[in-house]
Amino acid sequence: MNITQKKCFHQLYSKPILFAGLLILFAEIYSYTQMQTNLFPEVLFPRITVIADAGQQPVDRMMITVTKPLESAVKKVQGVTVVKSSTSRGSCVVEVYFNWGLDIYALKTQLENRINEVKGFLPAGTVISTEAMNQSLFPVYGYTLESKTHSRIALRDAGNLIARPVFSQVKGISNVVVRGGKAKEFVVLPDPAKMSSLGITPSQIKSAFEQTNFVQGNGNIADYNRLYLTLTDTRINDLQELENTIIRNDGTRIVRLKDIAHVEIQEQQEFLKINADGNDAVLIDLVKQPGVNLIDFATDVEAKADEIRGLLPAGYELKPYYNQSAFVGDSIHSVMKTIYEGLFLAIVVMVLFLRSWRASLVVMLTIPVTLAFSILLAYQAGITINIMSLGAIAASVGLIIDDAIVIIEQIYREHEESPGTDRFTVVRHAISNLFPAMVASSLATIVIHFPFRLMSGLAGSFFKELSDTMLLTMAASFLVTWLLLPVLHLITGYQEKTSSTTLLDNREEKAIHKVQLLTWLYRKPWIATGIVLLLAVGGWSASIRLSSGFLPDLDEGTIVLDYHSPAGTDIEETDRLCRQMERIILYHPDVDTYSRRTALGMSFKTRPSNFGDYLIQLKKDRKKTTPEVISDLRHSLSQAVPVVTIDFGQRISDLLGDLMSTPKPIEIKIFGNDYTTLQQIAAQAESVMKTIPGIVDIDNGLVPAGASLVFIPNQERLSQFGIPLTDFQEQLSAYIGGVPLCLSSDMIEPNPAQAAMTGGLQIGSIQDGEQMRRILLRFTDFADNSPEKLEKQLIFLPDGSTRPLSFFCRVEVIPGEIEERREDLKSNITLTARLENYDLGSAVRNLKQAFNQQLSLPSGYSISYGGAYSEQQQSFRELLLILCLATLSVFCVLMFLFREWMISFAVLFVSLSGTCGCLMALWITGIPLNVSSYTGIIMIVGIIAENSIFTVHQYRMNRKNGGNVPESVDYAIALRIRPKLMTAIGAILALMPLALGFGMGTQMQQPLAVAVIGGFIAALPLLLVILPCLMMFIYKKQDQNQSNQVNL
Repeated sequence: MNITQKKCFHQLYSKPILFAGLLILFAEIYSYTQMQTNLFPEVLFPRITVIADAGQQPVDRMMITVTKPLESAVKKVQGVTVVKSSTSRGSCVVEVYFNWGLDIYALKTQLENRINEVKGFLPAGTVISTEAMNQSLFPVYGYTLESKTHSRIALRDAGNLIARPVFSQVKGISNVVVRGGKAKEFVVLPDPAKMSSLGITPSQIKSAFEQTNFVQGNGNIADYNRLYLTLTDTRINDLQELENTIIRNDGTRIVRLKDIAHVEIQEQQEFLKINADGNDAVLIDLVKQPGVNLIDFATDVEAKADEIRGLLPAGYELKPYYNQSAFVGDSIHSVMKTIYEGLFLAIVVMVLFLRSWRASLVVMLTIPVTLAFSILLAYQAGITINIMSLGAIAASVGLIIDDAIVIIEQIYREHEESPGTDRFTVVRHAISNLFPAMVASSLATIVIHFPFRLMSGLAGSFFKELSDTMLLTMAASFLVTWLLLPVLHLITGYQEKTSSTTLLDNREEKAIHKVQLLTWLYRKPWIATGIVLLLAVGGWSASIRLSSGFLPDLDEGTIVLDYHSPAGTDIEETDRLCRQMERIILYHPDVDTYSRRTALGMSFKTRPSNFGDYLIQLKKDRKKTTPEVISDLRHSLSQAVPVVTIDFGQRISDLLGDLMSTPKPIEIKIFGNDYTTLQQIAAQAESVMKTIPGIVDIDNGLVPAGASLVFIPNQERLSQFGIPLTDFQEQLSAYIGGVPLCLSSDMIEPNPAQAAMTGGLQIGSIQDGEQMRRILLRFTDFADNSPEKLEKQLIFLPDGSTRPLSFFCRVEVIPGEIEERREDLKSNITLTARLENYDLGSAVRNLKQAFNQQLSLPSGYSISYGGAYSEQQQSFRELLLILCLATLSVFCVLMFLFREWMISFAVLFVSLSGTCGCLMALWITGIPLNVSSYTGIIMIVGIIAENSIFTVHQYRMNRKNGGNVPESVDYAIALRIRPKLMTAIGAILALMPLALGFGMGTQMQQPLAVAVIGGFIAALPLLLVILPCLMMFIYKKQDQNQSNQVNL
């Protein structure tokens, strides 16, 4: 009964199988519309950043009182691997790295709990922010708000009051960050002469404001059956009320603020500049939530942007300056295009080889169902649409067609060998003969992907998704070709050929005669040995000359230019230098637009006012690639503005690098105890790095602050005149930065990095519509102040009389402090650099040699290499382990199928020899050995094993039918040469669009495609000469042994 059912399977279940195929097509359409679209898989990076601000404490005290307690606290959290910190005046950043695969948001809660344990022991007023770092923390869409007629205050208000609320309605938005423009503030400018004549001091003004401008509840009161809440409202609501604030009332005269001071509305002094294409602007950055479809998000954003343009008053212009979805959409489109092109080329090859419209039609109908089934399985597995998953499908196209060709070719050969037999019997016989080899060959290509689950880090997160997608595609291909393809053949039928009555023996002779040259070749062991040696020497020679990298470079069309002027440079001077650079940037023919930020950066870190970055958008129809444009700009800007230090990168690549460790591929960490000695060693190391060609944008990581003016009070004289030190400090602040009124004295305003994450946190004393404005007591505006003028300013005594500042203190100028870095509680300096026309492996190898020869380290000091090189080395170790496990898995499949050691070893040897072709292809094309190309090398082991299985299986069937060893090997090769050539040529052409790297996004899979193509080319002599030669040797020896045993 079971045998009957098995024999009639495709005939009995043809209608359900067809219906299932149609159902898969419709389910795929639904699944595709539901899948998220992103550039890369959503990755939870195992990193949390902590920022702490504590006023203007010196670096050494900040290190002792804030940084070290925070480091010790976060070290207690389970799963922590590395703790890095950087400490500057009044601020520190602690970066906490964890093991991959942990729930980073749960760890963030644990980390905050640990910080809360020590927060009470930190300096009063310390502001701490924590953030789990991931791709969704960074903007995916950005707009500039510009105006030629409105003030910078109006620009920021329009961004906060009009753009932010509307953009906040976008589905899936996490944060709307408004930067730039100016905040409005009420500035109280006292007249020292009037104050002195009335005996009023700055502390009295501050005290007066501490007792007003509040709303307090007094309790409830009832009257006539109604309950009232009672309030005391002393709020200051406008400029007039502020001017009328009573400072003193001694019973004889009321002194109001306007009697002793002039009140103005001014732009708040911020050491921050935003510029877009040469104009002052407000940047509106949109951050999406994790797991939100980027393409849908961008569509909603654009609709809301149109709505905002309708709400903005005349004179405002809202323009996009960054759109990640455009690059993602173009990249997805490019990868999809490579799938279509590869399919078309492979199908053309198949039609030319099969020379049957029916067979070609069956295969062509099978392919869309296979692809649809793959996407459906990917959706169920939680895989998103990105360049890794689509690239996996593009790389699998050749293998999909390979499976279909093997089945249809076997069915057609059965028809030719059994003329007159009905097609149901032929299909049943063909599938039953081929089924063991089908299962084993599919397993050979599937099992190689299981070890990829062992990969860690960023590469593991990306390439596991690629591997998982390929695994699901191979499984889908097996099921569809086994179930649906025979049913489609039964429907399309078979046209008998007039020559089909030829005797089987004649057909075998003719088939063998066609491959007479091949049979002669593999009967000469020295030829097979020569081919193996040639491949081995070629592979070894290529491997020692092959460049190496980590992840392939993308051509994003978006450049990040980080810059900084010399330490202590005024922000206006930095702005002037930047405008010189901007003329060169806009002069380049491939540059479309740019935006600039000064005192801000892409990282979630604090930055001095002489640091900043550009985001440069290139034209879509540019003539040069992004790295080529970077090279042009680097040389032009270095010559034109040598005083400015520049560093180029690409936005998405830098973002990923920054989330791992550093945006730059070269990272050299020097450890030691004394920071002065470390600086000397770092200077020597930097000099050595400059001597190596190809290493550019070198940065020693030292962030020196500008010079400081230190006021050293004469405490005896101050106490003699009854002036407390705190009062002296407050008066000094009123002459320089100003003293906020109506606010707590120990309140520390968040820095720009912290403010960006708060979504518009406002600190102020006067409510101005939906904005809070500060009241600032300041004797002199920033633009009118100077050190010389400051020394002549008057310090108020308790009775209101005055003395010059120089009477109470002396002033010293001290050099700025340098930001100090630590890693795992040990001081270090980190040098970073980029590469220009140079590969990562060679660069680090040459650096190590140069350091060994030219750099002498004192006892207790050491050098380690991090960044992309560290990630590369870890990934290569894991990939080598994966290659070994994949090889063992394939061998296991071979042993289960053949149950023989020798032939299994022979197939494995042939499969591994194919990797030599991969290495030679990479070397010839100049593509480095990286994670992508290494993945292709691992894949080729399974692909060649798959093809070998069918050859050995055909040989066994021939022996079963009575053939001797030479005849069976010859006929197996004769029968398998057409599908082998179809498979190899079809797969090579299917991969060619990926290998050529046309279009955005294909660069990530280009090395993989080149490696697999090289493996396929090497596979032809291996499968057609080396494998049959080994089969001849093994099976002849088996026959001899069996004969000897019989004779015995």
